[in-house]
Amino acid sequence: MAGKINAIDHLRLSLNILSREDVLKIHTATLDVIESIGVRFPSQKALNILEAHGATVDRETMIAKIPGRIVEDALKTAPPIYTLAARDPNQDLPMDGQHVFLGTDGCCIEVIDAFTGERRRTTKKDSEDCARVADALEEVGFWWSMVAARANWGTLAPGNQEAPANRVIGLLAEAVTRRYRRLLGDVILAREDVVSERTFDDASFPCTWGVDLHVPHPDFRADFEGREFIAEALVAPLPRPYWAPYRCLYSRNVVNLFMAGRDISVTHEALGTARVMRTGGMMGEVVGMAATLCARHDTTPRGVYRDRLDGLKGLMRDGVPGR
Repeated sequence: MAGKINAIDHLRLSLNILSREDVLKIHTATLDVIESIGVRFPSQKALNILEAHGATVDRETMIAKIPGRIVEDALKTAPPIYTLAARDPNQDLPMDGQHVFLGTDGCCIEVIDAFTGERRRTTKKDSEDCARVADALEEVGFWWSMVAARANWGTLAPGNQEAPANRVIGLLAEAVTRRYRRLLGDVILAREDVVSERTFDDASFPCTWGVDLHVPHPDFRADFEGREFIAEALVAPLPRPYWAPYRCLYSRNVVNLFMAGRDISVTHEALGTARVMRTGGMMGEVVGMAATLCARHDTTPRGVYRDRLDGLKGLMRDGVPGR
């Protein structure tokens, strides 16, 4: 590991596309939009907090109109400087506007092999090697994945000498953007359920992202058939938040298995609206509440739906303690 991270400091040059007056105009216009048009918050808890601090809340549309002074007062409480903390405090990066740090990036799916010159698919070892190089360079302040860890699943099978059965494999066999292995629950949420706004008695977490499907871009299919790497997004926005059922969050045949995130019980198309991070985080909160009921009442995830649904709804209404 590098002993010290070199920053670019004592900055003499800067690129300012907008003048201070332009920035102020944008800021003022933004405050006007937030106050006169408002922002949709699909969370009763958030609406309660905003209303308590002076916002005008429409419970039906879930839109809060927030006075500009409230936003300005909140901005004054934000620290002007913060630290991007490292495991070693000597490697902390000050985010103070006076230092510039260089980092890695990329996530490429092919590389030119440094030793053979061969162009090939990236592997987990490439990811490891890139991390070691970045760690050794004093000029690299932070590391972001430079390659996708692609490999053949067969090389990771138990018994294979490259990956013995007792070794933990820390990465997926192949990184596939926005997709994952999905498990089956008592409800398999489908695109038709979302688009038709089907209601469920165990509605538990809101989906606000549109049905977002990524398919190979037609301009690149001819030359890269089977290994297309440029996609086009087909997005169908949702008119309002859609509430997905709790029964997507536990297994239909493994009695004590919960799911949350991109592995939940949905079709490929429905995953396009449920896969985003904040929605996944809300799934995690619901699963945590349901797990509490399982432990408290000696029941299963399915038992929570069958016998303790009102209790789960009460926990979801009250929110996570301390938040």
